[in-house]
Amino acid sequence: HPVDAVVLDFAMPGMDGGAVATVLREIRPNIPILLLSAYLTLPEDVQRMVTLVANKGDGAIALLQNVRKILDSSGEQR
Repeated sequence: HPVDAVVLDFAMPGMDGGAVATVLREIRPNIPILLLSAYLTLPEDVQRMVTLVANKGDGAIALLQNVRKILDSSGEQR
């Protein structure tokens, strides 16, 4: 199934969101990735892998706004 964007959690069992983003970038280099995290700071290499980092505590409206933002920003790449 086609995917327009990916929303990832940073803290996951097995592979963290940074590792998943690395694999995604190898498969689909231009796919927009929104990384959710409760951590205030993330490693710079992880931040470079994703389109946008958002705080989990910001709520549903902010999440939807961020999804729209990464979809809008990827329009030129599709």
